[in-house]
Amino acid sequence: MTLVDRQSRRGRWLALGIGAIVLAGALAGGLALTGIEETPDFGPARPEAGYTMELEGRERAFTLSALYLEHPGAELQVLEVEALTSPNVDYIGGVNVWPRDHAFNALSVGPGYPAPEIKQHHPLTEVIPSTETDLEPLPGTSDPQPLSLALGFRLTSGELGAVNGVRVVYKADGKKRERIFRYALIVCTKTALCEPAGGENESDYNKRVLRQFGLLPDGN
Repeated sequence: MTLVDRQSRRGRWLALGIGAIVLAGALAGGLALTGIEETPDFGPARPEAGYTMELEGRERAFTLSALYLEHPGAELQVLEVEALTSPNVDYIGGVNVWPRDHAFNALSVGPGYPAPEIKQHHPLTEVIPSTETDLEPLPGTSDPQPLSLALGFRLTSGELGAVNGVRVVYKADGKKRERIFRYALIVCTKTALCEPAGGENESDYNKRVLRQFGLLPDGN
């Protein structure tokens, strides 16, 4: 499997619905929900999953979602978001998708912020009551329904940019916690910039782009 799954093409993007919760949980394996004082340093690291997306026309904003916080029966509140981005990509804000709203939203990685498929959402820092995180699993699933974060970014200059990692500080029943999502997203404004150069394979392309922006550690 390559460093970044090349799922999107011109006019298309990857939509992650509620069925992707199991996948997201598996990708996040090892990212324990520990007390904030125990979490690792947040710096460039090899991503565990990612996407490549072409922006069309004059659109320069994009959304990275399906970032899940799983605390069944807990009151939650997001306090802070920090993202590792290329110098020409700004973090512009975020929204929450509450567990009960997953069935009515496509949690998409796509152009625009919020992505138009995310039709029902709440302010990022709004307190989510315990009654909202204590819902029964959806039919056909056994996992608790998580809170989902959808984060917005903007390519401010140039034709190629990237995000590689998001750090979220939040409270669960009053206890401060931290979660690091090791997801990468490469965006471009021209098809050729989203494709490997001659002689490159997919993995080499993804590493090259992230490395040129300082978003991979030395030796990766």
